[in-house]
Amino acid sequence: MAGIAGSTPSQIPKSADAAVRPNQPLHLVVTLAVDGIAPSVYRFHELMKSIVDVPPARPFHSPECMPLDLPLRCRCGRMRGVASNVSPSSGFRFVCYCKDCQAFARFLDRADVLDLAGGTDIFHMPPGRVKFTAGTDAMRCLRISNQVLRWYTECCRTPIANTPAGPDFPVVGMVHSFMEHEADGRSRDEVLGPPFCRIFERSAVGPLPPNAPGPPSVGLFAHRASKMLGWWVRGLSRPTPFFDDRTKAPRAVPRVLTQSARAALS
Repeated sequence: MAGIAGSTPSQIPKSADAAVRPNQPLHLVVTLAVDGIAPSVYRFHELMKSIVDVPPARPFHSPECMPLDLPLRCRCGRMRGVASNVSPSSGFRFVCYCKDCQAFARFLDRADVLDLAGGTDIFHMPPGRVKFTAGTDAMRCLRISNQVLRWYTECCRTPIANTPAGPDFPVVGMVHSFMEHEADGRSRDEVLGPPFCRIFERSAVGPLPPNAPGPPSVGLFAHRASKMLGWWVRGLSRPTPFFDDRTKAPRAVPRVLTQSARAALS
């Protein structure tokens, strides 16, 4: 587990997503759960008091960096959707080598989702920018750990995304296999940017690829935290296609693996 504790505003770099009032006490703990999806925030009210403005996003000077509406689809095409305002600077891409991400791919019998060392390519973005347009009746949900729900399609066993167990946190980890980044002829790196970092490489099942990103730094965690807080302040945690707006319940009943079933996926 990695994290930041007892940080002050001067230690957290300002970004296009959030501005921090100077000299305001700030106590933030950000920890990466098994797939980098579930941070915990300590004394969140103090943190929210420190946010005073949300400047506009930085302009894009290159056509290759312009935000786009990225098509989403499962392998067979039954479930479709769109991720809005996607660009290298609009989210946070990383590769996760945790055992739960690997177990998820094995549960789906989709080893092709993993790299040769067992890593899953994930793009963090706000749920409010994800919309499903067809095939939602095929969406299913798996719970391997208490903090994370893992979404997939029943039709062709395509992993969709990882989310927190509830709808209030403003992040969804879109799995690369559900993102049709090649729709306009561009590579994944061109659309999403190269991965910022890798996490849980100790659980890798083989040598890391030569192009594997480096491990995360404290500054990178701070950047990620400020970006997600900006999404929260902007109200981009809603609407979410994964939870019911009224009841806040998952839109599919989570399947919980038994201990023996989980062990069989290791």
